[in-house]
Amino acid sequence: MQPSEPIRYTYIMEKDGEEVELDEYPTDTTYKYVDLKVANPEAMPKITDYSVWNDEGDFTEMTFQGLKLMVVVQDFEKAKKRGLKRLGELAELIESQGGEAFIVTSSNAETTENYRHEYQLAMPYYFGDATLLKAIIRSNPGIVLMRDGTILGKWHANDFKDARKDIPKLLR
Repeated sequence: MQPSEPIRYTYIMEKDGEEVELDEYPTDTTYKYVDLKVANPEAMPKITDYSVWNDEGDFTEMTFQGLKLMVVVQDFEKAKKRGLKRLGELAELIESQGGEAFIVTSSNAETTENYRHEYQLAMPYYFGDATLLKAIIRSNPGIVLMRDGTILGKWHANDFKDARKDIPKLLR
């Protein structure tokens, strides 16, 4: 979500009926502002609309701090139930390593609470945009292991058994 380098702008100005492009905003007051464009669009962040929240506020920044296991459940009602059953043990594994597991879903709070209790998912949950969650991982549920915002691994619901073996290796 951060630019890869400082964003540079080109100012399109008009003076004496001619348009000119400048790297800095002119101090000459005879220039008239026309437009502004990004000079290095490749530096723009690739993801700009990522956010997670709940009734207590915005928790986006928290997801980039420390060791995290993001459990993505796009829709609890359509989620693979076998995958939901394995999430608790994966959360315990991360917590034993000093990390934190949390759920991000586009399901409503009532549905989320019902499934959390049914599948013993004792972890906080947040909401996210359904389209963005699908872009993060195309599995329902799916998990993403991160350290300080860097993705260490992703697993589809069918691969949670492998995640149990892979995660300790990735944390060495």
